[in-house]
Amino acid sequence: MADLCRLPQVVTCSSWDEAATASREIELELMRRARLFAQEGVDHVSGHLAEHSDEQLPAVVIVCDEPPATQIGMLDALGQQAAKLGAAVLTSGTAITSATMTVRVDQTIQLKSELPVPGPLQPFSLDASALKEAIEVILEA
Repeated sequence: MADLCRLPQVVTCSSWDEAATASREIELELMRRARLFAQEGVDHVSGHLAEHSDEQLPAVVIVCDEPPATQIGMLDALGQQAAKLGAAVLTSGTAITSATMTVRVDQTIQLKSELPVPGPLQPFSLDASALKEAIEVILEA
């Protein structure tokens, strides 16, 4: 996770106590998108992109370990809005009710999804050197 912090578009928190600031920023971005879509008369990111194919909304993906009981409701609320606003929530160790994709990782990786996931997008693990190389490629891009 420390290597991911080097990417300018990645915000990380090392504990749930630190997550309030990051989740507030995400909530603000989702509210901004909801207002934008309402002004355009669309209710889903696909409607917005159909009208503005040249605009690149930044991808918002929330990745977290198993949340404490006090945070599950907040993550579930974000997840319910996320898909239609061009975002996603990926949790490890627990499944939120709004999840459209669940990944279980132990000795194997199991993916369950309501979404069509092409073969190249199936989950896979990277060892430390491959992860470092991937981050360097992203930074150079």
